[in-house]
Amino acid sequence: MAHGTSIQTTITALIVATLLGLSARAEDRLRLRLGTTVAKEAQPKPPRTPRPPDLRGTIAQLTADAVTIETPTNTIKKEWTVPVEDILEVFLDGEPEELRSARGMVASGDGAAALEQLAPAEAGDRAAGWDQATDLVKAERTFVKAAANAQVAIRTGGSLDAALAGMRDFLRVHPQSHHVAFAKEVMGDVLARMGRPDDAIAAYATIATQAPARRIRADGLTARLQLDRKQLEDARKAFERAIAVESPPGDLAAALEKREARLGLARCLARDGRAADAIVLARQVLSEADPADSRGLATIFVALGEAQQSAGDKNKDALISSLAVDEVHNGVPEAHAEALARLVQLWEKENHPERARDARQSLEQNYPNSSWARLIREAAGS
Repeated sequence: MAHGTSIQTTITALIVATLLGLSARAEDRLRLRLGTTVAKEAQPKPPRTPRPPDLRGTIAQLTADAVTIETPTNTIKKEWTVPVEDILEVFLDGEPEELRSARGMVASGDGAAALEQLAPAEAGDRAAGWDQATDLVKAERTFVKAAANAQVAIRTGGSLDAALAGMRDFLRVHPQSHHVAFAKEVMGDVLARMGRPDDAIAAYATIATQAPARRIRADGLTARLQLDRKQLEDARKAFERAIAVESPPGDLAAALEKREARLGLARCLARDGRAADAIVLARQVLSEADPADSRGLATIFVALGEAQQSAGDKNKDALISSLAVDEVHNGVPEAHAEALARLVQLWEKENHPERARDARQSLEQNYPNSSWARLIREAAGS
């Protein structure tokens, strides 16, 4: 009887795998952020070309703050509890490749691409396979779809009520998901897009926990919203609060959040007529950056470029910073779109209309729905 049950279980698993197009890996994985304490412990002798280490096994517990994974074949430890901030991505046994790819697109802020990527696993015979998927995979699907729809709504300004409801439903049903902090941030962004800044700030505040990185992030998000609303004094104070949060040595997640807060403060100073101070601060952040961190350098150079452009007499310096993003560090869509928009403005000021035209064309082709593309269109009167 037991043998027959085992055969039936295997057959069911094969049917589900066929319907969903599931990954062949029969394990869960955590991909760890390089440079964190847990990554150094998991990979005491890193390879010649550094790459994020994986922990492979079975997820034993998920919470909003940490993921616990059992790793029976690991020679260092058989169980690891890893803070969410130290994880680049969680890969689930049995999740379709489309879901995995769509999650990465959501992480980079491209909800429209995520929905397009996920579509094949949602249609036809494969749609029926979701009923047999594990609870973790079902929850992941719910998260990706809700966050992707919210990102589309934020970008377009449409279906915002539905987007807000989707994020709230996810948080209500999955309060222990490792995606909770990200979901709360997206919910705050939706509320901000709806013209409800106080509610957005309240949503951001719920991100803060005992983890320094979470507290820094919450203040930084509030500051960013205030900066967008031209509340420069409030934004400056919030950025300064974020920077002042104490964190232990070696807390990489907190250090990265503080870097973003310092860059936000530089932008705040630039928009408040203190371009010289902004340039000094942005250059200081640049001097501390890892030369191999292209994504980090993209965000630094766009902030430095804004500070230089705001100075009025440093157009060529601003061009160099924006070109560094366009030609070298172009892997962050929002940063790349901003750099292209600034290149349009800077090349026009330098009387190079053909180069401005090329930058405008690149912006329209690659990021037609971005706020930066809209800004350039409005400036051109189109």
